[in-house]
Amino acid sequence: MSVYIRNGQYYADYYADGKRIRKKLDAADGKEAKKKFRELVKTEQKEISRERKKRERHGEMQKRDIMALTPGRAPSNPDGFLKVPIEDFLVRFNNYTAVERAKETQYRYQIAMRYLQEIQPIKYLQDITPPALENYKRELLKQGKKTENINRLLQALKTMMRIAERWKLIPKQDWNLVSKFKQKKGRVVFHTEQELQEMLKAVPAWYRLIIKLGARAGLRRGEMAELRWEDIDFANNQIYVRANKTENYRYIPISADLKEELEQAPRSRDGFVVSQLGDCPRNSRYFITSAYSKLLKSLGFNTFVHKLRHTFASHLVQKGVELYTVSKLMGHSSIEMTEIYAHLAPQTLQQAIKVLP
Repeated sequence: MSVYIRNGQYYADYYADGKRIRKKLDAADGKEAKKKFRELVKTEQKEISRERKKRERHGEMQKRDIMALTPGRAPSNPDGFLKVPIEDFLVRFNNYTAVERAKETQYRYQIAMRYLQEIQPIKYLQDITPPALENYKRELLKQGKKTENINRLLQALKTMMRIAERWKLIPKQDWNLVSKFKQKKGRVVFHTEQELQEMLKAVPAWYRLIIKLGARAGLRRGEMAELRWEDIDFANNQIYVRANKTENYRYIPISADLKEELEQAPRSRDGFVVSQLGDCPRNSRYFITSAYSKLLKSLGFNTFVHKLRHTFASHLVQKGVELYTVSKLMGHSSIEMTEIYAHLAPQTLQQAIKVLP
């Protein structure tokens, strides 16, 4: 399911044929570890496929029409699709997302499925239908879940089922019948310059770098965690942000105060800019965030790691930087994503009105 580091050693953690496997990876850095992990998972999948074909030849796996009549085995549906035990699907899906999706996305899939199984028993993949997701949506709302969070969970389950359709495990269904809750677009939250200065005073020297990577370079939490010293180009005064599974790479100029922080930061043996923070593994979604919350909880205002990224974009727009430029610095796939900051540029609107006769 993932790659993690412990005591300077990289490990792979994944599922193969229903079993959880952990293996050491002989890798010098995170990039090499991920490459070896992908190769390992592909090799395991090929081996599992060979073993299944071998068992089928020896009669251990029956043909679909025989399996449908065998007591205790998964029956087939009238539509001709064999019923797939949900555990079997999740093993295959988890191995797939470990290679094809970002860690945050993997976690969302797992949470979405866990909530679904808590609400109603899911024995087979075919038990998940549009009506089942409508019930899921209603039950989550009754539990007090926020509508924006329910929408994300619904989208995760729809994506899982569409992948199952692509794998020809289930017949096609109209998942658009399950509508999302309408969301009101609120104003984006960000820190004032005064709040930033209070935050920088409240944290130890080693943590100031994280605040500035977010508020002065607009890095996401995952991008901070994966940033390496080889990505810092002091000669050209820029940071190289590696491409992830959904977005392309980008370069960000280094501000003067961020450069000073980078030059003073200690260099760890693993090559990462953000050193290991306590016992929280680097591949955990709580890496950076758990320490952040503890260090800043005494402040008299609300703060969270992603708010630093909003602060970066908001301050740029307030200083008159065009939305297109901000979009490129943020790594947004479209300028529509950047338009949430448009209300922070009133001077631009005023200039537009002045052209009227």
